[in-house]
Amino acid sequence: MAEKILARASGQKEVRPFDYVTAKLDRAMGHESLGGSFLGMMRAGADRVWDAGKIAVVLDHYTPAPDEKAAVGLSAIVTILFYPGSLAVNE
Repeated sequence: MAEKILARASGQKEVRPFDYVTAKLDRAMGHESLGGSFLGMMRAGADRVWDAGKIAVVLDHYTPAPDEKAAVGLSAIVTILFYPGSLAVNE
């Protein structure tokens, strides 16, 4: 099933496991562990996601945040999704 979805979204007739594809996404879903990835993207120069309205992030493992590091990650997710372009990242 996943191969059919990815083939259609990438404009290919067929894809197989372990193929690399570039696909047009309808929606994206993530997890709060993406906070570190969001911070990494910001440090690399990104200031927004492609379409925050098409991204669902489930905040369930670190809510409430157990420590400051987790709180920073959760804050990055909320900021980039609800206030695109406003996240200032300090090294």
